[in-house]
Amino acid sequence: MQNHIFFILVGILGLYLANPVLAFFFGVGISFFGINKDLKHLDRIGSYLLKIAIILLGLVFDVNSVSGLASESFLLVLGLVTITSFLGVVLYFVFNVSKRFSILSTAGTAICGATAVSSVSPLINAKSNEVGSVLSIIFILNAVAMIFYPAIGDALKLTQEQFGVWVGLSVHDTSSVAAISTLYGENTTEVALITKLIRTLFLIPLIITLGILFKRKFQRSQFPLFIALFILALIIAGVSDLSDSVILSASLLFKFLIVLALYFIGSQVNFRTLLQLTKHSMIHTISLWIIISFISVSYTHLRAHETRHDL
Repeated sequence: MQNHIFFILVGILGLYLANPVLAFFFGVGISFFGINKDLKHLDRIGSYLLKIAIILLGLVFDVNSVSGLASESFLLVLGLVTITSFLGVVLYFVFNVSKRFSILSTAGTAICGATAVSSVSPLINAKSNEVGSVLSIIFILNAVAMIFYPAIGDALKLTQEQFGVWVGLSVHDTSSVAAISTLYGENTTEVALITKLIRTLFLIPLIITLGILFKRKFQRSQFPLFIALFILALIIAGVSDLSDSVILSASLLFKFLIVLALYFIGSQVNFRTLLQLTKHSMIHTISLWIIISFISVSYTHLRAHETRHDL
C-alpha cells in the first residue's frame, strides 16, 4: 500500500512540474528503488496513453502544414532508413553479434525503437534475452538523448524546426521524441512527431519483407493503427471548423498524457536486464545510433548554415 501511495504522489509531482523528461526519470527512480514491484503492465498503459496523445495532436495540427512537412521529409527519412539498414549489416559483421540481434537493433534504430523490436521479434524467432538486450540499450540511449539533445541543439543554434527534424530522424522511441521536442519549443513538437511518424510507417514494408524472408504471415495487429487514427483526426480537424476551446483542450490533454505516459514507461525499466548486456551487443547498437545521430545532425546543421548564408 505504501508503494502505491508513493508512486501516486511522485506521479502527481511529475504532472505538477509538467515536464515529460523529469517524469520519465521519476519513473526510472521508482524502478531503481523497487517501488514498482507490485505495479504491473504500466509500460503497456503508458504506450496506450502515448498513442492517444498523438491522436489528439491530429486535432491540433494544421492539415496543410502536416502534408507539407510530410512531403518534405519523406525522402530524407527514406535515405536515413536506408543508410541505417546498410550500416546495421556492416556492424553485424564487424562486431560478430547474432543475426537476430542485429536485425532487432537495426530495426529499432532505423524506424521506431521498442515498437519495431516488438513487431519484428516474433517474425525472426528472436530469443527473449536478445529482445531484452536491445530494449535495454534503447532505454539507455533514449535517456541519453533526453539529457543531451536540447543542449546540443542550443549549442548548434538550431531553430525549433531544425531541431525537430533532427530529433524525429534519430531518437528511437516516439515517447522520447515527444518528450524532448516539447521542451525545445511549440513548433518543434509538430516537426519532430511528423518526421517520426513517417519513420514509423516504414515498419510496414519491413514487416512484410521479413515475413517473406522468414516465411511468416503479416498480422494486422502489427500495423501501427494509431497513425491511421492520427491521420483521421487530422482530416476531421481539416474539414470541420473546430473551436479554439476544443483545440486548446486537445493540446492541454496531450501535454498531460505525455507526462503520464513517460512516467509509466520509465517506472517499468528492468535493471536486471541492463546488467546482463554483453559488450558487443552494446557496441553494435550504440555505434549505430551515434553514427546516425551524427549524420542527421550534420545534415540539419548544414541546412541551417546554408539557410543563414542565403539570407
